[in-house]
Amino acid sequence: MTPPRNRKPPASPAVPAPGPGLTLRHRLRALAGVELWHVEEPRQPGQKWPTIRYEVAVAGADVKRFERPQEAWRHFQQLTQAPDRDVRPEPPPIDAPPPDPSRPRKLRRRRRKPS
Repeated sequence: MTPPRNRKPPASPAVPAPGPGLTLRHRLRALAGVELWHVEEPRQPGQKWPTIRYEVAVAGADVKRFERPQEAWRHFQQLTQAPDRDVRPEPPPIDAPPPDPSRPRKLRRRRRKPS
């Protein structure tokens, strides 16, 4: 059974319409209730590059905005005591040697089905 032609599909309110007014937000880090966000504002007419900001949000408090990523990262570190470098141990070495690129791979042929 086909629906009548004059009937429109229901609009989904959860998906915003794409267009020039869409702000892109990416959460970079979250630690101890503090979040670091990368925010890209839509371009204005005549603007060559979009405006990029960084925000540090604390749960239940104000959001601080920064123009430079290093300033936002320093503020995030002050709030969370996050280390400068990755403190995880080095992964164990891989036992198998890498394949030799100078030697071609052996081709596998498929068997023909008897007809």
